[in-house]
Amino acid sequence: MTERLPSLELLFELNQAERHSQLVHFDGLDSKAGIVLGFAGVLIALSNDATGAWRAAALAMSLAAAAAAVAAFWPRSYPVLLPTELRTYITSEEAFTRLRILDTTEVMLNETRLVLETKARRLKMALISLAVAATLHAISVVLA
Repeated sequence: MTERLPSLELLFELNQAERHSQLVHFDGLDSKAGIVLGFAGVLIALSNDATGAWRAAALAMSLAAAAAAVAAFWPRSYPVLLPTELRTYITSEEAFTRLRILDTTEVMLNETRLVLETKARRLKMALISLAVAATLHAISVVLA
């Protein structure tokens, strides 16, 4: 059966590499969200008195940045292979089992991609909010 599926090993390796890449991207987005959350917290602390319209606007945008960062950082589940489920293929031919795993990981990659896109979109909102908050805070300091 392996001879009928000459590209199976290559596709399997590519899927595994993409899965690893997605998990690294997941960790990277979480790290960036944590940094944005930290900077938003600093701006919130700097705007604690919120006297004046500019400082109040800076505080509101800092809170929005923090909320978006938390939404991006919030733990989400992503699909994983359950080893106990794979046991059903223990008597199957290796090529057949690899093909089933390949099909399953393709579905997992697509589902994880959607989670990553949502996480990245929320992080982008957090970064934009943080940039606006920092600008508003700077204006409030200059005008004070």
